[in-house]
Amino acid sequence: MQSRANANANANAPDEVGTALLAELRSRIPAVRVLTNGPEYAKAVALFNAAVDVRPSVVVWCATTADVRAGIRASRNHGVPLSVRGGGHDFWGRVFRPGGLVLDLTDMRGVQVDIGRRVATVGGGALSSDVVPAAETAG
Repeated sequence: MQSRANANANANAPDEVGTALLAELRSRIPAVRVLTNGPEYAKAVALFNAAVDVRPSVVVWCATTADVRAGIRASRNHGVPLSVRGGGHDFWGRVFRPGGLVLDLTDMRGVQVDIGRRVATVGGGALSSDVVPAAETAG
């Protein structure tokens, strides 16, 4: 049985594109973070608005900027639509593209505040509940 990624990666291309896309991703990112089906995939595509039923072919659960770079390169190399999930709060589900590749940044929630420079560096998956305490601590 072929995976959703193989079936949907690019409707106009043979299954080899999906297979090649997954091979490229899994060569650069731990396979457990390249999701195409199963409970972790279902969790990754769950949206606040359950009426939205758009399913990407692949979700890359990013932990590092290297994961993000690898996902962008793979999307570009294989002509797969790319989208990014930050906090996951878009009511309309625009975070997902049918048959596309999603870079899920929800684990990239770090916030560092440089008090001297008055600069904050905020991870792409950070929520306001991550930013406010760091900002309050910095004054």
